Amino acid sequence: MPAVCFRKSKGDDDPPSQRARMPFRARSLLKATLAVAIFAGLAIAIIHQLRARAELAQDWYQGNTEEIQPPKAQFYVTVDKDVRVQVVDWGGSGRPLVFLPGLGSTARSAFDRFAPKFVSGYHVYGITRRGFGSSSRPDTGYSADRLGDDVVAVLDALKLHQPVLVGHSIGGQELSSVGSRYPERIAGLVYLDAAYDYAFYSPTIPERNTPLNPKLPAPVRAILEGKKRYTDLRVPVLAIYAIPTDLSWRYPNDPSALAKAEAEEIARNGPQAQAFAKGVPSARVINIPRANHFVFFSHEDRVLHEMRTFLETLR
Repeated sequence: MPAVCFRKSKGDDDPPSQRARMPFRARSLLKATLAVAIFAGLAIAIIHQLRARAELAQDWYQGNTEEIQPPKAQFYVTVDKDVRVQVVDWGGSGRPLVFLPGLGSTARSAFDRFAPKFVSGYHVYGITRRGFGSSSRPDTGYSADRLGDDVVAVLDALKLHQPVLVGHSIGGQELSSVGSRYPERIAGLVYLDAAYDYAFYSPTIPERNTPLNPKLPAPVRAILEGKKRYTDLRVPVLAIYAIPTDLSWRYPNDPSALAKAEAEEIARNGPQAQAFAKGVPSARVINIPRANHFVFFSHEDRVLHEMRTFLETLR
């Protein structure tokens, strides 16, 4: 945020009785002007950050002229009383591959470009969780296991046998919910920068009790409050981390600040990746430093290679 500097004027240390009196309207106008200036500074800083992120996203796709493959079908599955979730079917044949987006995303907004790359060997689906996109938005039902049950309800409705679940970000908790409670139902789990404390609990790592912003949308807040401690994953797992994530957009001209931010993120998230690798013996854990949180955008080829290699090992 741009710094706002208030320079001391001559006479600022004088007692009020010795200062020239400023008319009330002038004082009010000055205060209003300063408030506008500060607000403008904040707005400019936010705009610069949003622009940096937009330019970064544009860079991910630069030179990629391929068309996004539209889904073969989109439909809804009833997963609970008066609750339907959107299911996207990108087509293909073979073992089912089911993609679960991160918080705030839909199946299509997250995976429309990436998921169809698997249709040559798998039947590829995506699920938009309740509370988002065109799925139902009930007032309740956002605990981790309830969301996991929604996924199982879709598997049942579509009669999907031994699918592989692929989750991004908070989608990792739904993977862990299904994988820990119904390991016989699935062939494997793929965590795309998604195996953090909401997906795997380790008593060696202090829990974060950061107060939630009360202005968060109700479904987002409910999901963040509905976390569980998953510790027992007995299925084949591929976990891809981005530690540290790419922070260069935040500190484009400040190498020392960038290095400090990266070190803090490594200290914060590195132990979680280590705990996951140790606590889930069936997991292949990979870290791609300085990838974006949407690691399948910024490092698509690497993620495709790792996923295809992992999928080929499944029975």
